[in-house]
Amino acid sequence: MAQPVPGTFTVRPPLPGSASTAPAQLRTGPPSVRRAVLRFMVSSLIAIVVLAVATVYVQRRLGEEAAVRSARESGALIGRGIVQPVLTEASLAGPGPARTLLDSVVRARVLDHDIVRVKIWAADGTILYSDESQLIGSKYTLDQDDAAVLASGETDAGISDLSKPENRYELGNGRLLEVYLPIMVTPTGRPVLFELYQRFDEASVSGTSLWRESAFALLAAIALVWLLQIPFAWKLARRVRSGHEERERLLQRAVDSSNVERRRIASDLHDGVIPQLAGTAYALGAASQRAATAPVQETEAALTESAGAVRGAIQQLRSLIVDIHPPNLETVGLDGALEELAAGVPGSALEVNVDVAPDLGVGLDAERLLFRGAQEALRNVVAHAHATRANLVVAAHEGGALLVASDDGVGFTPDDMAQRRDEGHVGLGLLAELAADAGGSLEIDSRPGSGTTVRLWVPGS
Repeated sequence: MAQPVPGTFTVRPPLPGSASTAPAQLRTGPPSVRRAVLRFMVSSLIAIVVLAVATVYVQRRLGEEAAVRSARESGALIGRGIVQPVLTEASLAGPGPARTLLDSVVRARVLDHDIVRVKIWAADGTILYSDESQLIGSKYTLDQDDAAVLASGETDAGISDLSKPENRYELGNGRLLEVYLPIMVTPTGRPVLFELYQRFDEASVSGTSLWRESAFALLAAIALVWLLQIPFAWKLARRVRSGHEERERLLQRAVDSSNVERRRIASDLHDGVIPQLAGTAYALGAASQRAATAPVQETEAALTESAGAVRGAIQQLRSLIVDIHPPNLETVGLDGALEELAAGVPGSALEVNVDVAPDLGVGLDAERLLFRGAQEALRNVVAHAHATRANLVVAAHEGGALLVASDDGVGFTPDDMAQRRDEGHVGLGLLAELAADAGGSLEIDSRPGSGTTVRLWVPGS
């Protein structure tokens, strides 16, 4: 809008933290940004730790699967490539040159630091050969998985159960991988179950070497990501705080507006309609008592005066109804709503003219704000201006709409307005806040003895 001329002052919304009529429980205060960021960073650190633990767990499981797969492949190569060529019925029958050859091949080419035991089983569960001689000839029940491998010809592997009696000699070697597969005895081609026990490489499976090589870079990356979250978390917390403050401000405004309207309506009823109707009731009561003896002209005058008082009270009540429940702008339009507002102004001494330009190009919310501005302006004219004429003009202006509410009353100064605000008359302040929220502005041009002009501008839709 244009720069204000001398004598014009802008009504500004109340400053944050100013006194309020809202109940204390509504002023809970916004959440602490620092506390919110700290809570977020702690929770994110916990999430990172949980993710790291889960990663280690998954990596270990994958390492175990890889170790079992590698043991299965190496066991098949050892069983069929090294042991089976020297495996004969004679080597399994008992001591002799064939057994000595098999034993020497196993000890020289199979057993090492990683592979700690070799067993060869018959289908009935008898151990036909082992590098641990005390096991030879022992008989145990084959597991269902072992029997299935022997029948299918496939190779299988898994973590060994060292609690079984046939594994008592493997105790003390830590966790072991057990690989078993069928191999053929020459020259008969009889299938037997070849089994070897391989040390479980904990360091390899747990990825210790990998962690040692990449720990610093990984921890640095995690710390960097964690620290980079701080400005984003701070910004988000400030936005949440701003949203909380905005909600509190809107709630504060609603409570303030409600209190202002309730006090004003109660004041209008107490100082206007109720005394007027009470006086009318007393006058009619007195006229009724004198009706039998008083002249007809006196009775007619009393009735005429009482009827006028009742009509005045009805007009005031109509004005209050418009204040409590404004007309539906979607139905009657801004022009009709302002005409209805003007018609409900109490007192016959004030003439109100309404002029609304068509096609203002603003939305319904803007029209509601313009109606609220006209309502507040007329309310102040009736209460303070002692005017005989008021004008409500709405026209398109600078991409929005401009309400100009003027009167020929006594006018006032900024000090007078400040005094009214201190006395609890905050209607214009609330209107200025509504205008600011909508992107508009509110200006008042008033001088003592020169009337008052209120300009409310709202942007277009």
